[in-house]
Formats: sequence, structure tokens, C-alpha cells
Amino acid sequence: MAELSTIDKVLVIIRNTQDGDLLSPFHLKLTEDAANGFLNEKGLAVLDELYEQVANGSYQKPYHHGVEFMTQDHDGYIYFKDKHVEHYSFWWTYSLDAKNSLLRLQQYCLYLESKGVEPSSAKAMFIGFDNDFAEYKKQKLDSLLSGNAAVSFTEVTAKTADGNKEVTFCLSGNADEQAVKMSDDYKDFIERNEKRVCEPGKHIFEAHAYIYGSLSALGEARPASGEEMTLLLCCSDYLKENALLAESAYFQFNSRDNAAEQDFEVDFDESFDLSEQEDEYDEEI
Repeated sequence: MAELSTIDKVLVIIRNTQDGDLLSPFHLKLTEDAANGFLNEKGLAVLDELYEQVANGSYQKPYHHGVEFMTQDHDGYIYFKDKHVEHYSFWWTYSLDAKNSLLRLQQYCLYLESKGVEPSSAKAMFIGFDNDFAEYKKQKLDSLLSGNAAVSFTEVTAKTADGNKEVTFCLSGNADEQAVKMSDDYKDFIERNEKRVCEPGKHIFEAHAYIYGSLSALGEARPASGEEMTLLLCCSDYLKENALLAESAYFQFNSRDNAAEQDFEVDFDESFDLSEQEDEYDEEI
């Protein structure tokens, strides 16, 4: 039997996924690039894998950002186990900021599900106001610490010169300015957002280092683990509001001061599409 051409494979993929509606945004873009002859050898290999999965009925839409149960459609709507719970703008949805938001949303949806409540976009609106959810995550964190340990983390907030908050992210441990600037979250933010302000370098970064845990262990706090960071992502605001965090350090800096900033500069296009959103894939295929 003769090998199918690239166009024939594209037709099979489109036909078997309801005109591409069942594909992830990345796989739809991959298929469009294949139809236009834009794929290199590596990209064609990825297409072959997609074709095999679609043809044999094993294709499943990949989790958005790799966060379990969370998917996104072509219009930016976010789903938890196929239930619509949010909407992310395409210029933002592939950022690490969006990934952090998605992880917190996933945790909230799992919490609602454990309570017998079906997650929905209406329910997700209350994620920042649900103290029961925050308390539940605090108790999970306390169980990991076993009552005789303390962990440290650093909360970083980027603001424009007029005070508008752009992003908040957390790093494990007591991070200094250099550690913040070397973090993936900082670099990702600079790449995606610095060109959106009137003048590059206008972002002010504020960093607060916190310790949570046993009072007797505050002096020997260790950097929070990955699981602990996920829990802190869900309840740090609650911990601050209830004076349960000990602030150990504070500093701020201007992104203009970043000597390595030239390494991150990119041209920003308000109309950029998935080829730019997923450049880490497109450059390879």
C-alpha cells in the first residue's frame, strides 16, 4: 500500500477531528503548517505521530501547560475535565503567569469536585474569595510540615510606573535580586510584557521573602518544595490576611537595571498568533 502524502494525512486528521475542532490549538496550527508546506523534517515526524493517533482513535487533546485535566479550545476557553471554567487571552495564555493561574484553578476545581460541587465558570469566579478553599490548602501544608518545620518563599510582583499590577509569581526560598532576574518567571514576563508598556524598563519589581511554619523553626527555614509551593500558591493571600507569615526580607528594583535584558528583547505584535505563542515548538518544526 502506497504511503499517504502529507496532504492526505492532513485531510484524515481534519476529517476525523470535526474539522479540527477536537485538536489542541498547537496541533491545529501544526496541521495548518503541514497543509501549507511549512514543516521541516522534525515537524513532519510530529505530524506523522498525530496522524497515527487520530487515525486509530487514540488521540486526546494534550493538557494545557501540562496541568492535568486542564485543556483549552481555539477560542481561548479553558476546561476542567471538559467543563468550561475560564477564558484566557491568546497573547497571555502561553505565559508562565498563565500557567500559575491555571495550576491554581486546577486545584480549586479539584477541591470543588471533592465537595460534590460541579466546577463551572460561575464557581471559578470565587476562587479568590473562598476562605474554605484557602484553609483547606493551609491544612494540607501544615500536614506536610508536621508542625515542627518552617519553609521560605519569595513573592515577586511587577508593577508599571503608574502602580498597575502586571504579574505576581513566587519563588522557592529567600531569593535575592539576582535570583529573581535569573528565574524563568521573570525572563518570561520580560519577553512577553516589557514591550507592551510605553517605555521599556518601566516595570518596578517588588519582592517580599516570607517564612511559614513553626515559630521555633523560623531561624532554620528551608526553601519550600514543589508540592509546598503549589499549596502556597493557593493560600498565601489567606496566610497574609491572617498574619500567619513572617516577612524576612524586602527589596525592589527597576527592570531597566537588568544588565542582561537585551537577551530577552523581542518585537511585540498585538496581533501575534499561535506561531508566536508557541515559538518554542515552531522554531523546531
